[in-house]
Amino acid sequence: MGMVHKKRKKTTYSRSASHRKKRNRTRRRAVILWITALLLIPMALVSLGAYLLLSPAGNARENTYIYIRPTTTLTDVERQLQQNTRLRRPSFFHLAARYYKLEEKLRPGRYGIAPRMNTKQILETLAHGKQSAVRFHLRHVRTQEDLIGRMTGKLMMKPEELSSLLADSAFCDSLGFDSHSIRSLFLPETYEVDWDIRPKDLVLRLKRYYDRYWTAERRSLADSLGLTPIQVSIIASIVEEESGKADEYPQIAGLYIRRLREGMPLQADPTVKFAMGDFSIRRILNVHLQTDSPYNTYKNEGLPPGPIRLPHTATMDSVLRADRHGYLYMCAKEDFSGRHRFAHTYAEHQRNAALYRKALNERGIK
Repeated sequence: MGMVHKKRKKTTYSRSASHRKKRNRTRRRAVILWITALLLIPMALVSLGAYLLLSPAGNARENTYIYIRPTTTLTDVERQLQQNTRLRRPSFFHLAARYYKLEEKLRPGRYGIAPRMNTKQILETLAHGKQSAVRFHLRHVRTQEDLIGRMTGKLMMKPEELSSLLADSAFCDSLGFDSHSIRSLFLPETYEVDWDIRPKDLVLRLKRYYDRYWTAERRSLADSLGLTPIQVSIIASIVEEESGKADEYPQIAGLYIRRLREGMPLQADPTVKFAMGDFSIRRILNVHLQTDSPYNTYKNEGLPPGPIRLPHTATMDSVLRADRHGYLYMCAKEDFSGRHRFAHTYAEHQRNAALYRKALNERGIK
């Protein structure tokens, strides 16, 4: 019996040890599984976050823009993004923007959003103030209102802000102009500036183009004609309004320069149209010549106080290289080709003018 008892005791001990080993193995597996889960879950979350951050944020098919003013909030930004790019995951973008503290970093500006930009790129663009420049053109500009509207139409600044600056005699004088001649500063080019640029900075930016044009050589040419850069611009503006034929520009410029030297009134019809603010007039009548304005060169001697349009630099070059001829008069040709007849004497001019008046009458142009 004693031997049998010993055998049973050994078997019980063996089974108990084996059971403990199994439990330990199970516990170890459970611990490993928990550890693995604890490691995989954050990795999965990180992977998901990276995917959401780096995948396209919206569904737009073309470039769009977000405009941020000093009063713009994060909600306003999200609304613009939703409208313009159709955000795929608005809630995630909101969380990411909060994490980036985007609202604290918003800066006024115009920001370009490309179709395939991801959330991270959009946030960095906005947070770092990576603006997209605004492009505007100053071609075919005549009046001050045209000029101001063309420059401010795509910018954050209000038209009255720029208008007030250009009417400031002290500011204009600091640049070498007055409130009329300041238009000479603006060349009919294509410009790129930040959307939130201030009026003063805008004018100073464009003056760099003006200064680059007026090289020492060009200033020397103007001086040889007895003209200032402003006067060259004014004459060029009249020349452009007189004719659409560039090959006539040196002749027309030479005519007006000679009139100035002779002390004769310019009597340029385009200045009358400018004085009246009506550029649709096809026939200048005596009643038009009575218009009371410093721009009416029939009533006032010398040049008008400012350009009657923004002349192209090529036209100003034509003025600087004006023909030296004896013409004092010009009249549009009666064939309405846009070209002119030039005359040395008033009698010759009268004959040319009679031909043109007859053609106007025959066409019923009043």
